This record gives sequence, structure tokens and C-alpha cells, in this order.
Amino acid sequence: MSTKDIACQTLCSKLYNVPHQPDWARFRYTSDTGNPSYRQFADKMTAKNYILMLLPIMNGLLYTHASKDTLQQVQRDFWKWHMRDSPQFMTATGFNKYNDLLESMNISMFEQRKTAVDEFLTRLASLPVKELTYRQRVDYDILQDYLQTFVDGYRWRDFLALNPINFIEGIQSNPQAMVDITPFISHGDFINYLARLKDLPKMVDEIIDRLKKAIEVQHTHHLSAIKAVPGQIDAFLKSEPSDLILFKPFNTTLDNIMHISEETKSHWRSLARNYCSDVIDAFVKLKNFVVEKYMENTRKHIGVGSWREGKEFYRACLKFHLSVDMTPEEVFKLGQDEVARILKRMKKVMKKLEYEGSVREFFDMLKLDEGLQRANADEVLMEYRSIYKYRIKPALSKYFENLPDKPLRIVSLPSDGPQGLYMTGSKDGERPGTFYVNTNRPQSHPTFTFMALTLHEAEPGHHFQLSYAAQSKLPEYRRHLEITKYFQVPFNFPFYTAYVEGWGLYAEYLGEELGLYQDDYEMMGRYSFEIFRACRLVIDTGIHYFNWSRDQAIGYMMNHTAMPLKTVEKEIDRYTMMPGQACAYKVGEIKIRQIRERAKRLLGDAFDVRKFHTVVLENGPMPLRVLESVVDNWVKLTKETAQSVMSHTECGSPINSAVLSKHSPRICGLKKILAEFLSKEYPKIILTPVFQL
Repeated sequence: MSTKDIACQTLCSKLYNVPHQPDWARFRYTSDTGNPSYRQFADKMTAKNYILMLLPIMNGLLYTHASKDTLQQVQRDFWKWHMRDSPQFMTATGFNKYNDLLESMNISMFEQRKTAVDEFLTRLASLPVKELTYRQRVDYDILQDYLQTFVDGYRWRDFLALNPINFIEGIQSNPQAMVDITPFISHGDFINYLARLKDLPKMVDEIIDRLKKAIEVQHTHHLSAIKAVPGQIDAFLKSEPSDLILFKPFNTTLDNIMHISEETKSHWRSLARNYCSDVIDAFVKLKNFVVEKYMENTRKHIGVGSWREGKEFYRACLKFHLSVDMTPEEVFKLGQDEVARILKRMKKVMKKLEYEGSVREFFDMLKLDEGLQRANADEVLMEYRSIYKYRIKPALSKYFENLPDKPLRIVSLPSDGPQGLYMTGSKDGERPGTFYVNTNRPQSHPTFTFMALTLHEAEPGHHFQLSYAAQSKLPEYRRHLEITKYFQVPFNFPFYTAYVEGWGLYAEYLGEELGLYQDDYEMMGRYSFEIFRACRLVIDTGIHYFNWSRDQAIGYMMNHTAMPLKTVEKEIDRYTMMPGQACAYKVGEIKIRQIRERAKRLLGDAFDVRKFHTVVLENGPMPLRVLESVVDNWVKLTKETAQSVMSHTECGSPINSAVLSKHSPRICGLKKILAEFLSKEYPKIILTPVFQL
């Protein structure tokens, strides 16, 4: 190639945020046709070819900020960039354009990503904000916050982001995920997967480089966060490459693909064995480094406050997860107040049941009651499915309109872990939303906790929440919010944890209003979940800001919840490596309830809880301050609607709300007024008036 060709190729590689290298060309298949993308021919292209190829990209990522730049274009271009930057997440979400790539863990990418996001912020700032409709302004505010959060986090790039492995996250924590997220249907699917296998050792080397830098700047994990990692690697490793879980697709899965020749299958298996052998060597190298170097240099105190600038770093983590300005002192005090309030409610129920012991003694007694347990995994699943289908689903229409028609499956968690968790489905619907239930220890999870957990994880909790967002016409990056890489907080795109998890806890609260907790035992199950989240406020700030010891944190949780010691220890270890995250649940729930109460107070009889929930959910995850603004605007429009109707009566004089609430036949001109409002910016919000006619 000529010097000019090489220069153009280098420019292309920079635009895609991948380091230029002579062998960067690779096959990429996106359909059954087997046609390779432009990258196969990269080394053969002339300078003219490169310029032609780059024209559409320059119109996006290198936009000249001409007047034709729009908010929609910025959102689309950001999504295209994000897809390329997070290829594994995109595969998991159902976007298969970059199924042959792995995310770069190279430290140099910190600056490259920040530069790219700065460019999007510049484009956003150049837009004529005053010309945007209100709905567009909401989209603008959310995108601005989304990008600015990442840029603000750049200051903290040499803190947690240098530690990409722990006992929950990392390349070693769930290696089977690489298989699970990948489609294996076409010829191209296997080619893409082989490309990822080949690149995996490089990713491991980049992870080791980050860990070395963490040791150098003295920003390592506490030992509790990392001590399980060597064992996780051992569980993954096998003596034979073909026994590795990553080789699994080349066994029966490949055999079932009829349109691929045996010769090709044999060749792929040979490549896969070689690549898996390299993967084994890379993971052995990672394990040796963790054991011999990293574990010898872990931080001594469990809290990040022990780092240089650690307390300021913790404030940044809190802001990232809460999306509101609260000091650690305020969060700590809120937690103490909530624990006292919930404990009082629990004592009231216990008194009603004529029990005089402590809360822990009460729950210990219930755990011995065989009537509150299920004997095996099948019975546990049957109970959860029954609660969801026969008790929760029929009640939802009382509090929600336009119920999403998104399938949900309830299945067993593959291995031991939390009591339950939710995983969103793929965009094409091939993989439905899934509520994973821990059935490994049936006796450890009494049935009186099942209702609260199902409300939180399924409906009207996370499945409902994400289904609403998926059916709304939101920008792709908000319909498919990437909530991964907690280790990079706050140098990450926001998860809007307080909104997401706050809604889950709010869904548990709605169970009370809907009368879904059928007896005092289920109410105690709800309170046990709630006080657990309240304790987190105290413990998380205690660990990272007030220098609590691990034993002190464990003692507080044991004194106020019914959780067994082993579970408490695992929870505390989780908090040490995810500062601030555990505080978002209660803060988010309280904020949503406060916003609702304010709207109800301002609207009075005109308040409709079903419409309130639509307003909260239809815009997807967002900062709490933006949510408050969105609800305030809905309140304003609702009041304007009511006032306009009141001023258009048959006799030309206003009528009071009592008359309106009875649908008085004296109301005239209502149809015309509503038609005018329907043409405004918020048709969904006022499509059904405050009063039904």
C-alpha cells in the first residue's frame, strides 16, 4: 500500500476507536448470505476507496455542526458509536453488527472514549434548544446528562476502572455468557465467534495491564472483593481445550447445522481447539498474576475512603447512582430514620401475632415452619408462577393503563446466588424477559417473601418497567440501556440506578396499595426486604465514608434483618467493590413516592394514578431531577385541561370540580377543547381526559 493508503486506513481505524494494526482486517458476517463487510478488504483498498467509505461516517461522527444537525441525528450517531464500542453488550441485546469484536480493555481507550463523547456534547450544545418541543427538550436533557456523566467521570479513570475483575464482575465471573449471548444459526455466526475466541487472550492481557496500573497508583480492591477470583478461574479451566465451555458451540450445536460441509466443520473445530488452548494459557497467566502480585497489594481497609481522595471519589459514586445531590451524611441519616420507621411497623405486626421476641428471633421461628417452605425446585417455581399469574396480573389494570404485552418466563437460576434477578429479553423477542429464581436452597427462601420479590423483579417491577420503555418510541440507547461494568463507576455511562431500582422497590410498595400481601406473614416478608434496603444506606456510607470495619457492617445488618450470616457477609463484600450502588434503591423509591404525593396534592381529585405511572414509565430510565420535571409538566397540562373545560360551559360560566366529577351534561364545547389539546406536544398524556365521559 502507498503511504497515502496507510494514512487513510489509520484514519479509519481511529474513527472506529480500534488501534491500527496490519492484520486488523477480518471477516464480519451479519446475515446468512455470508457476505463479508468492508473490513475483509481493508488492506486492499486504495485511498480513494477509503475516502468514499468514510463519507457517511464523517457526516456523523465528524459532523460539521451545520444547521441541519438535529437532536435525532446526534442520538442516532451516538448509538452507532456505542454499538461499536460495546460489541458484546450489543450482541446480548440482539444487535449483531459487531459480533466478531470484543470490547477493548486497553487503558488508552479511556482518553479516546472521552474525546468521542466530548464531540457528541459539542454537537448537542450547538443545537437550537429554544426551538425544541417539550418532548424533544426532555430527550435533550437526558442525553446531555448521559454524556456529561461519562465526561465528569473521566477524572476518576484511575480509580475503580483499573480493577475490571472481582467476584461478581469480570471476564472470569461468567465465561459461559460469551456462548449464551451468541447466535449460532448461520455460517457467519461461527466465523464471528471464532474471531472473538482468537482475540480473547488479548483482552486478558489488557486486563492485567489495568491491574498493574491499579497497583502502581494504589487504587486496588480490598481482598474480600478478589479472593474468590482464583477459584473462579480454576472452575473455568480444563485440561483439554475441547472441554472448555467456550468450545461447546463446536460440538452438538455445529453438528445440527446441516448446510455447512463436514470439511468446513472440521476446520472450524481445529481452529477453535487452537484458540481455546491460547485462552487457557491466558487465564492461567491471569490467575498467577492475581495470586502472586495483585492479592499482595490489595487495600487494607474495606472502604474506598481509605484511598487518596477516596472520600471525594465516594461522593462522585453516590452522585452517579442517585442522580440527585445528597451528601454521605444525609444518606446515612436517611437510612437510620428508615430503619427505625420500618422496625416500628414490624413490631406492630409481631404484636398483632402475639409474638414478643426480637425481629431476628421471629424470622428464625418462621424458617422452621414447614408450611412456609417448599420442598424442591419444582414446587418453588410453581409457587412463583402462581403468584404472578393468578394474584398479580389480574390486579395491574387498577393502577396501570396500556399494559405491555411482553412475555415473561420464570425459571431457575442456573447456579446459587441471589434469591432472584431479572434479565431483559432481546429486541427481536426471541429471548423473552426472564425472572430467575434461586431454587438451589428451597428451605432458605420462605414463601412469605415470594410476593415482594415477584413484584420487584417481574410486574409491576423491572419487567414492566423495561417493557414500557421498549414499546415507547425512545432513542435506541435508552431502550437498551447498558447496565454493565459497575467497576468503572463513575467513569461510565449512567445506569440511572435510583430510577431503575427505585421503581423495583416502589413496585413492592404498590403491593400494599393493591392488597396483594394476603396475610401478616407476607407483610413481614415485604418489610424484611424494605429494611434490608434501608440498612444499605447506613452500611454503604458507613464503610466508604465513616470508616466502618467489615465486622461493624456485618453486625449492623445482622441486628436489623433476618438474613443468615453467610448471605450478610456476601452482601458486605459486594458493597466494598460497588460504592454507592446499594444506596440507590431506597433513595429512588422515596423520591418516586414524593413526586407522586406532590402531583396528587396539586391535582386533587383530578389525579389519576394510572396516568401518573404512564408518565413515569414511558420515557424510560432517566435522572430523578428530569423525572420530577416531566411529572411537573404533566401536572401543569392536566390542570390547564381541567381549567379550560371549566370555563366552557353551556351558560358561559365556570363550574366547580364536583360537577365535573359527576360528568355534568351542562359541559359544552368539551370535544372541541380536547381536540385542540390533542394536537399539542403531549398527545399520550392527555389522550384520555381527567374525567371519563
